[in-house]
Amino acid sequence: MAQYTGNALKLTTDRPIVGQAMGVTYDPSQTKLREATSLEAVVYWLRTNNEPLAQAYTFTKKATKFEAQITAPTDAVAFCIIPQTEEKKDLNNGQTYAFLLYGTDAKPLSGSYASLSYAYANYYYDMGLDDRDIDLAKSLIEKEFGLYPPNKRKFFKEYASTLSPRKEEDKKQLLSDADLLAQNSDLNEEELGTLQQVYQRFQQKEKAEAVQKVKESKFGKKEDMVATYSNFVRTKSSIADKKKEYAKVWNNFPSEPKPIDWQYMTYIHNTYLRMLADSNQWDDFKKTVAEARPKLKSQSMQVYNSSAWNLAKKDQNLEQAAELSIQATQWAKEQINQPRHASDPSSSTDAKIRKGRENQYSTFADTYGYILLKQGKAAEAVPFLKDAAITYGHYKNAEMNERYIQALEKVNPAAIKEVAENAIKKGKSTEAIHTALKQAYLKEKGNENGFEGYIAELNRIASESTRAELREKMILKPAPAFSLVNLEGKPVTLADLKGKTVVVDFWATWCGPCIMSFPGMQKAVDKFKNDPNVAFVFIDTWQTETDKRKNAADFIEKKKYTFNVLLDEKDEVVASYKVSGIPTKFVIDKTGNIRFKSIGFGGNTDALVDELSTMIALANENNQP
Repeated sequence: MAQYTGNALKLTTDRPIVGQAMGVTYDPSQTKLREATSLEAVVYWLRTNNEPLAQAYTFTKKATKFEAQITAPTDAVAFCIIPQTEEKKDLNNGQTYAFLLYGTDAKPLSGSYASLSYAYANYYYDMGLDDRDIDLAKSLIEKEFGLYPPNKRKFFKEYASTLSPRKEEDKKQLLSDADLLAQNSDLNEEELGTLQQVYQRFQQKEKAEAVQKVKESKFGKKEDMVATYSNFVRTKSSIADKKKEYAKVWNNFPSEPKPIDWQYMTYIHNTYLRMLADSNQWDDFKKTVAEARPKLKSQSMQVYNSSAWNLAKKDQNLEQAAELSIQATQWAKEQINQPRHASDPSSSTDAKIRKGRENQYSTFADTYGYILLKQGKAAEAVPFLKDAAITYGHYKNAEMNERYIQALEKVNPAAIKEVAENAIKKGKSTEAIHTALKQAYLKEKGNENGFEGYIAELNRIASESTRAELREKMILKPAPAFSLVNLEGKPVTLADLKGKTVVVDFWATWCGPCIMSFPGMQKAVDKFKNDPNVAFVFIDTWQTETDKRKNAADFIEKKKYTFNVLLDEKDEVVASYKVSGIPTKFVIDKTGNIRFKSIGFGGNTDALVDELSTMIALANENNQP
C-alpha cells in the first residue's frame, strides 16, 4: 500500500499539495460507520522531523455522504485520515486512509513514504491502531529509498525501526547498512547517535564503543542519559548514597536537553521518588517534588498517587497517604480544563488530551476515596468515588464501581440499586456488586421472589453490550500457517486444527502479564475442554534459554496448567503473526481466518474468560458450516 485508492474516502485531487485546500468526501455505506448521522475525522499530518500533528475536522452531511475541507501544513509530507463518531472509528482494516503529499513536479515529496513508514512502526498507538505493522512500514521505507536513494542516510533511524534483531536476515542487512554509513566522515551528532544505538541493539559492543569515541572527539563528551539511568537503577547503594547520585545527575544534566534526555531524566526522577517512598523518607520525597522542574510535575503527581495507593493497600500510614493523594487529586482535577501544555504531544487532539486528563483524575480520585474509606470517612469519600466511577469513569472500571457502592452502603444505601444495575448492564461488575444489589432488592421487595429473572435480564443486557462492542472489533485476515512441536514432542499444525475455532496465545516465561493472565486462561481451557470444536494452543516464544523446551515444561509443570504448549524456538511464528508485545491472543475461525486480536491483560480473570467466550461464539456465528 502506498496511497488509499478505494471508494470509501476520496479527495478532490489525486495529488494533494502542501498549502492548498482539498475536499474530502466520505461514504460510510460499506464501513463500520454506515449508521452515522454525524461525523468527524482526525487527520494525522506526518512530518519528517517531528511527531505527527493531529487535527480534528467536523464533516457536513450531504445526502448519504460526508464532506469537509482540509489544508496540509507547510511541514507535512503525508497524512492519514481516521473518520469517527463518538463510539466508533473507521481504521480501514488497520491501515487508516493514507495519502502522500506531492510537489509541483507531481512527484511524492521527499520523506513522504518514510514518514508513513515511521507512523505505522512507531505512532500506531497514537493513531488508535491495535499494533504496529512492521511489514507495511518496511515496504514503505523501501519505496522511499527507491524514489530518493540519498534518503537512506537521512532516514536511517526510521529504516532501522522496521528491522528486527530477532530476524537473522534483518540483522545481517541492517549491520551491513550501518557499516556503510559508518564509513562517512561527515556524520552529524544525531547520525552518530543513531548508529551507536543500532550497534548496541544488535549486540555489537566494540563497534558501538568506536562510534562513541568518534562522537566524543567531534562533539565533546556529554552525559549519556540512557547509561545514567541504567547505572542509577542497577547500582545497589544506600538511600543516602542515592540522594547524592540523584543530585549528581541533575548537576550533569545537559544544558540543552533533547527529548530523550528528558525521557530518561523522568525515569530517574520517578525511580528516586519510589526509593524514597519505600524508605519512608517522606520529607525528602516531598522536598524533591517541590524542587523538581515544572516539566516533571505530572510525573511527580503520578508517583504521589501510586505511593498513596500502595500505603493504603498495606494499611500503613494512612494520614501520609491521604496527604499525598489529595494533592495529586486536586492537581489532576485542575488540569482538566487547562489549555494545551507545551509538553502535550502534537499527535493528540485537544479532545484526546482532555480525555486523558479526565481518566487521570478518575484514577487519582478513586485512590483518595479509597483512602478515606479506609479512614472511616465514607461521607467524604462518596463524591470522589462517584467522580471516579461514574462522572469521569462512566462505569468502565468494575473495581471503581465496587468501591463507590461500598461507600454508599455506609452513607446512602438507597442509591445502591441504580448504581449496581448500571454497573452490571455495562458488564463492569464484581461479585460484591451482585451481592450488594441482591441486598438492595431484598430490602425493597421484602423477599427474593423474581430476583433470579431480574438479575438474568441485567446479565443479558450486559452480554449484548459486550457482544456489540466485540463485534465492532472483528477482523478478517488469513491466519499464517504454522507447524510447531509441543512439549510432548508431537508436531502440531494450524492445518490440523482446521474446522475448529482456535485460540492462539503467544507468551513467555519471563512475561509478567502473560503469567498473570494464566489463571484466567486455565479457566477458559477448562470451560471448553469438552467442546470438540474449540482448541487452545499456547505458543512459547522470545525465549533466550538454551533448552527452551525444558524451560517451558518446568514452568507449566510447576503451575499445574493443562495447556497445549508449542515451542516457537526460532521466533518465526510470532513474527509471521506480526506480534510486537506479549501476551497477544488470536481467535481463528473454522475456515482459518483471524477474527480477533487481543493484546495484554486487563487484570480481571473472570472478564478475560467472558471476553474469550464471547469472541469464540462470535467467530462461530460468522462461520456456520
